[in-house]
Amino acid sequence: MGITEFPPDDAVTFRDKIAMKERVSSRGFKCPNFARVWSPANVLQFIQRFGYPVVIKPSLGSASAGVVVLRNDDDRNAYLKTGFFSKIDDDGKCMDYSGDMIIESFAAGTMVHVNGYAHNSKIELAWPFKYINTNLSFTNGSAYGNVLIPASTPHHSDLVAAAQQVLLALPCPEHLVFHVELFETVSDDGAREFSLCEVAARRPGGSIGNLIQRCEGGAASSTQPPLFQEMEFRLSIGLGLRHNRQNISRYARNDSGFSVGDLMVPLKIGKLVSVPDAKECPVRGVQVVQIAKPGTTYSGFNIAVMNTCVRLIATVEDSENTTETDLEEKLKAAHNWYNAHVQFAENLKLAIAGRSKAKLEAVREALAATVANEDQKASILSIPILLADSTDQESLDAVAASTKVVVSTVGPFLQFGKPLVDSCVRMGTDYVDSTGESKFILDLINTYEQEAIAKRVRIVPSCGFDSLPSDIGSFLIADHFAKQGKKTESVRALVINGMGGISGGTLHTMAGIIASSSFSDLMRLSDPYIITPRSEEPENRPAASPVVLGYNKDLSLYEALSVMAAGNGAYVRRSWGLLKGAYGPNFQYYEAMAFNNIFQSALLVLGSTVGGSAMFFPPTRWLIKKLVPQGTNTASEQTLRSSDGLMKFVGQAEDGSKAIAEFKTRGDFGYVATGTMLAEAAMCLALDRSKLDASAAEAGSFGILQGGILTAASAGGMILVNRLQKIGFKISVADV
Repeated sequence: MGITEFPPDDAVTFRDKIAMKERVSSRGFKCPNFARVWSPANVLQFIQRFGYPVVIKPSLGSASAGVVVLRNDDDRNAYLKTGFFSKIDDDGKCMDYSGDMIIESFAAGTMVHVNGYAHNSKIELAWPFKYINTNLSFTNGSAYGNVLIPASTPHHSDLVAAAQQVLLALPCPEHLVFHVELFETVSDDGAREFSLCEVAARRPGGSIGNLIQRCEGGAASSTQPPLFQEMEFRLSIGLGLRHNRQNISRYARNDSGFSVGDLMVPLKIGKLVSVPDAKECPVRGVQVVQIAKPGTTYSGFNIAVMNTCVRLIATVEDSENTTETDLEEKLKAAHNWYNAHVQFAENLKLAIAGRSKAKLEAVREALAATVANEDQKASILSIPILLADSTDQESLDAVAASTKVVVSTVGPFLQFGKPLVDSCVRMGTDYVDSTGESKFILDLINTYEQEAIAKRVRIVPSCGFDSLPSDIGSFLIADHFAKQGKKTESVRALVINGMGGISGGTLHTMAGIIASSSFSDLMRLSDPYIITPRSEEPENRPAASPVVLGYNKDLSLYEALSVMAAGNGAYVRRSWGLLKGAYGPNFQYYEAMAFNNIFQSALLVLGSTVGGSAMFFPPTRWLIKKLVPQGTNTASEQTLRSSDGLMKFVGQAEDGSKAIAEFKTRGDFGYVATGTMLAEAAMCLALDRSKLDASAAEAGSFGILQGGILTAASAGGMILVNRLQKIGFKISVADV
């Protein structure tokens, strides 16, 4: 029949990533550093030689299955501890994958791919694309797609030439349908450099074939056979192409600037409630193809089920000015429109816990009274009640064992908070709280840090006004500069609209810390780096002087001492340390209260000094506690709900450029917004677990950590920011 022989030893170079890269790199084409993995020692040796980040994946894998990115020692230890060379198959049998894994240096840059047909190793037809994110991103909950590179551009020629080099390095059969994936970087002078990700002797997967079909004018025809499927079938039985090169592809003839791209938007965990009308998409040239139907319930990525919510397809037909950027902008705009109108009901199971069943029932009834819908009332009244006491470890163990995430507002945490954290670490349950006590956080670090890292348990304290806004604002500035290739030198935060009143709980906590601490303990708590996990000696750390009085020229506001600056600053510096100083080696953080005139600023400093001093004397401490009892606030509920919180952050990069970030809440910082921030932080840990587990790229420039005593920025990053924005918080950053 004329079927072309493809010897097994040659075919393996198109399947085994190690054999493939050994062959290609030996013939001069660049590949990331790589090695075969036989044991954990190979992983350790590779990291010691080439550093982080690294990628480990099956050498015979596909569709990003089994791919792991290790960014630091914590990721490495957790991966090795969980048994990286053993997998469990469907029958529960242990399968040894040692030797069938490859470790590579993480390749920076853009992923691109070239698909086509080669005759005797020479490319005759080629369709090069740029990836929008990757398969791995899609499995972690991010949209993923492809943009066809217009044939009239130099970028197209460069990609085809790179793919040609790869094929010339491999033992190709006479007829070859191929899919080549490359990493692309662009130098300052505009020159492109490519390195090999992998190559396959097959047609492209996913939606790529459909995009090529559309490019060739076959999208609307139900009678025209799919281009790549027909090519692959005919070539596999030795028939050759049905058409000559000039007739088979209008794109390959370079007679049109037509280009096409798509974006596959994944489902979100929960129930798909409603979708927008595809005809109402305002972006010209974008087709909305709804895939999932309303009512679909989704529990996370599973290769055996449909994971896509909607497919967005964009086309451009400008023969002179078409670029892949035009398509990306169209798809981004359509994606934003779709996200603004699609509705999901998050698949969240909730229980409330405490010591008194009667009080918990009263809370449940009060909450039900705030809604008019009878189904919602019934749902609230059916929320389970769990009884637990901080003095009864067994009851706390039962609560922690029954859930994925616990939210604690116990306070004072130094007195009552530790037993619940103990239960969470032992039971493998993530944890969020509202503490503002650095001493409590330090105790958790000293007691549970290593165990939480080993078990990949996320313990995330201080997710209320203490200290989430300060932490996220600083993170936004640093992330903003990092995307410009800059390091952050300083962040100066101003609380413009703060708490709606004075919290009795906060005053009692402060009084308790002062009463139970010696003078040397209090001096230690004043150390701005008390909870920072950095190994440098103190004299090598950036300065951290408090703001007493000053004027902020960038915001035209006066600054005055903030009683929360020390705790918030320590928390921000912990994020800086946990993220390995990635903000910048000389990063500094300052925080103050904002006023319109110097007299208000001076009055606050005087009042803070007098009030703070009074706390050190038992009689006045007793009086203050008596005047503002625990569990009360000096402001009314109406005031708390109407007093939106606002912080602004002035960031300066090491090159002197500046940016301003804003963090504005709905409701006052101390009560209403704190409750919202705690809830969203907890839901981030519970519902965005697949993204967090993979340190998804959408977490930001610095990655996130998967276990330990963490911070809001190091545990959730931009994934948490996106949640807060979606429920109405105004969080933004821009250059000055």
